[in-house]
Amino acid sequence: MIAGLEEAAVILRRLGDRYQLANALVWLAVAYARSGRPEDAHAAALESLDLFREAENPTGTPWPSCCLAFLTTWEGRHEDAIRLVATSEVLDERAGATRTTGFAGLLEGDPAEEARGHLAEDAARRVWEEARSMSADEVLALARPEAGEETGDPTIIDGSGRTKR
Repeated sequence: MIAGLEEAAVILRRLGDRYQLANALVWLAVAYARSGRPEDAHAAALESLDLFREAENPTGTPWPSCCLAFLTTWEGRHEDAIRLVATSEVLDERAGATRTTGFAGLLEGDPAEEARGHLAEDAARRVWEEARSMSADEVLALARPEAGEETGDPTIIDGSGRTKR
């Protein structure tokens, strides 16, 4: 599955089809996450997020945000996961869509609920409410590499099975 998605990303990148590339990268991020490759999952989801945002695609942006929420809660960054889900929900609402959940059986459940299980109820509620009032840029910045880490050029899925920066 991963090899096919990586090949699709290479082809779509060559074709310059940024919309379909963004979609393929979300699925690639999910596949990487499910196969225990969180760094590659982050890179693919972040690139997808950037592509959807550059295209001002209001229904696409919540997808990688939701994927990133799963990744951040698995990393133990539970407050950030809640913030990402809350922002994803706000973006869905603005686009007139229903809340983004799950990925065709590959990522199931609710990353916000999973994260809430690690926080006091008051803290989880406070984080959710704060995130709904933050700008998307502020919350989505939480999914980026830690401050001070070099981010380099956009990620390139090169067909070798690994991402490069």
